[in-house]
Amino acid sequence: MKIAFRASPRPRAQRALKELSARYGQTPAAEADFIVTIGGDGTALEALHEALAMPAKPVFAHAYRQLHRNSLQFTTDA
Repeated sequence: MKIAFRASPRPRAQRALKELSARYGQTPAAEADFIVTIGGDGTALEALHEALAMPAKPVFAHAYRQLHRNSLQFTTDA
């Protein structure tokens, strides 16, 4: 299973990206089986936009509540 991780530039998301990449590996999105995002709506939407150019690539979005305590998240809260 090949995973492409995408993360928000925020420090907590970058730490999670580093840990997950070390544990599961990091594959370019075009070669991955799926994409996992770490962050908020913007990160998820960027990954979805990137995935549109690829054949049937699932995108799984994960939001860290601590990152966005004072903001609205519509996509990653659904």
